[in-house]
Amino acid sequence: CNATAIENKKDLLAFLDAHGDSYIQEIRTYAKKINCAIAAGVILRDENNKIRNRLLLIGNHGNTVGYSDKIHLPQVETDMGICAGEQVNIIEYQGLRIASAICFDIYFAEYFSMLSHKNVDLIIAPAYQRAESAQRIIALSQVRAIDAGAFLVRASYSVDNSENFAGRSLLVAPNGKIID
Repeated sequence: CNATAIENKKDLLAFLDAHGDSYIQEIRTYAKKINCAIAAGVILRDENNKIRNRLLLIGNHGNTVGYSDKIHLPQVETDMGICAGEQVNIIEYQGLRIASAICFDIYFAEYFSMLSHKNVDLIIAPAYQRAESAQRIIALSQVRAIDAGAFLVRASYSVDNSENFAGRSLLVAPNGKIID
């Protein structure tokens, strides 16, 4: 995410004004350069000037293929003025039906049950759970892939090189098996 670790509204707004659009443009340029689609978690202002925590899927030509907004917000995000997504967007790309589960969304089993009814193939789950145990993150990812009947790719990064907390980028099959 382009705004990880920003914890107050003033800093978030200053960041968006100074870097929000340029960060997304860099992703577009890079996707085109490497001729590859890129899924990126970003904080941005939408077309109605609402602040959203959004997954953007940028195609290999630098165009926006689709997006999906975070549905479940923790209090810290609402306090910063971030607005929850109002609908679940399914992105269709190269024959795949793609959904997102951004960070806190992973805790809501009914969300994944709903995704199973939408016949998604892949769930992209960018996350910043820095206090969760590695075992819990792995188990949650496996259960949610099973709940949705879809592949789940979790993208995260480690905190302080800890093997026991946070991080855990992984790919899980619809049957819950972690793919190496």
